[in-house]
Amino acid sequence: FVSLFRESLTSPCSRALTATASDGIHISDPAEMSIDLAFPNTQAAVLDLDSTAKDTLDYETDLHEGTTTVKIVSASPSLTDDVDGSQTEVSDVTVTLESVIEPEEIKYVGAAVPSINVVTLSPTSLVLKGPAPYGDFLVALQGLVYVNNASQPVIVTRVISFVVQDGPFCSDPVYTRITMRPVNDQMPVVKLDDP
Repeated sequence: FVSLFRESLTSPCSRALTATASDGIHISDPAEMSIDLAFPNTQAAVLDLDSTAKDTLDYETDLHEGTTTVKIVSASPSLTDDVDGSQTEVSDVTVTLESVIEPEEIKYVGAAVPSINVVTLSPTSLVLKGPAPYGDFLVALQGLVYVNNASQPVIVTRVISFVVQDGPFCSDPVYTRITMRPVNDQMPVVKLDDP
């Protein structure tokens, strides 16, 4: 037989089941069974966008005027979950540009990762969908870029958020901050003594 639990569990617990059999005339003695219900993990995943940076999970980078694309995750991100290390997969990672100022977008330009689908929600938001192992997500994160096609980008820091979902839990957001760096254009030279 199958028993379905329709309640939302907020902590591990046990349930006792009692079953009897009947042939239409006689009823058997009850048999009891105990089922321990536990979460597959006990905490939200933690995404570190730059594991080499001390005291922060965030990542900072620059986009120089005249270029249109920059990676939004460092070369050394990390993804962890569950204290005992038993959790090895996450469901998805949602990536969102927090404020859209001009023609700009988030794109996936990396190689295909078979266990992950890239779902574009809008030009400035996408989801890396699993479930997939941590390592696959780390590879996919490396394929994310910010693109700004404005001829003269507005010089305001761009903020991109990342939220990891591992089933029952969503992580706290972590952020990439992109500082827009203007190029000091050379001023034209005017000669006043030309004949």
